[in-house]
Amino acid sequence: MHPNEHAQHAVPSPTPQEGGGTVWLVLSLVWAGVIFTFSTSVFSAEHTGSVLRWILDALGVHLRPHRFDLLHFIIRKLAHLSEYAVFALLLGAWLRRRPWWRRVPGAPVLVVMLAGCYALTDEFHQMFVHGRTASLRDCALDTAGAALGLLCYTLLRTAVRAYRGLAG
Repeated sequence: MHPNEHAQHAVPSPTPQEGGGTVWLVLSLVWAGVIFTFSTSVFSAEHTGSVLRWILDALGVHLRPHRFDLLHFIIRKLAHLSEYAVFALLLGAWLRRRPWWRRVPGAPVLVVMLAGCYALTDEFHQMFVHGRTASLRDCALDTAGAALGLLCYTLLRTAVRAYRGLAG
């Protein structure tokens, strides 16, 4: 037996759950960059409002100012929920591949906490961006989006496993 062969067998190869995950880390970091970009003045309410108005005009939809403002507000808040739901899914996919993941009680809460911490830094960043304001409410919404993303994933995974159990 070659000496390197013995060394290779002494350390168990990582299972798919434990090994790799670099792609998920990279995707998480890229998505954090996307979120950071959404926090620039390019995505201020003034700019996104003009884009929304252009889209509605192109569709021939004309809203009274208060209805337009409400629609714009809802879209902006849904963006907070969805961007952090995606962030939590990417972080979760990366962390799930860590060897210690299964030994940590309440590990998904760690994902939500990490996303919430990033949301705090994102709101802090907005304090220094012209046309943007920092908001703890938005931070709470971001954190709720992370929790909602993980909840949806868990429910979907449970449903798929139940379906496979019935079909098998």
